[in-house]
Amino acid sequence: MQSSGLLDPVDQWIPSENVGEGTGGCQTPIGTLQVFDRTAAASINSQTGAAWTPAAKQQLEALIGTNVWEHARTLFAKKNNLTQVPQPLSITKYDGDSRRAAVAPTSK
Repeated sequence: MQSSGLLDPVDQWIPSENVGEGTGGCQTPIGTLQVFDRTAAASINSQTGAAWTPAAKQQLEALIGTNVWEHARTLFAKKNNLTQVPQPLSITKYDGDSRRAAVAPTSK
């Protein structure tokens, strides 16, 4: 159930799991320098509803400013029962800024 137009906290900030198609702001592929929205604390704290418990809000706030790409790799390892976070397939640095400039944003 959504409150205030946002997905419930368990569905928030899950790179590669596009449960809110067309509502995210993450580029694909995820740029290695992309971080979670540093201005999100007020939005998170203003949410109401049964799913928006203090613990759920705290869990999302802990991600603010952290690296999206690293978080996606951690979630991938967890989802696939891996004991280690997989290393990238390429050591070539991906230029996410150029990619971001070349495509229209999906967030509104």
